[in-house]
Amino acid sequence: MNADERQARAEAREATDAPESTDAPETTDAPESTPDASATRSAASRWVFAVVAGVFGLLYAYDLWEGVGNFVGVGGQAAALGIGISTWGLTVLVIGLVAPLAVFAGAFWLAHRRGALAVLLLFLTGWAVVQVVQLDLEVLFGLGGYDFGS
Repeated sequence: MNADERQARAEAREATDAPESTDAPETTDAPESTPDASATRSAASRWVFAVVAGVFGLLYAYDLWEGVGNFVGVGGQAAALGIGISTWGLTVLVIGLVAPLAVFAGAFWLAHRRGALAVLLLFLTGWAVVQVVQLDLEVLFGLGGYDFGS
């Protein structure tokens, strides 16, 4: 690059940095750079996050309630039959209680600063994981959850 080209670039930079002396109102092409637009986008993003987290929170709460029901119901059934719950069975029941809480907390933490689609996909993926874990736990409980004293 020679001296003339450098001089021309410097003058071009100065011309774009200098304010125009026209009486026309100043307009910008980037509305997201204004404080009002970013505040609106931030408020909308928080609103979408709250709605998605609330809807999926209800689904996770149902799974948590299912875990509580299993914990109480299986204990009552074992007592009615006069048998105990094995350590393995108790472990499976506790995992059924903790899994929805842990997965929802993880999805909430991961989705906190993401866009709407990412929030939806994170909560949906977490809910699918909870469903798989619940089904696996039902099968595992059948493989030695009760202690028949043999």
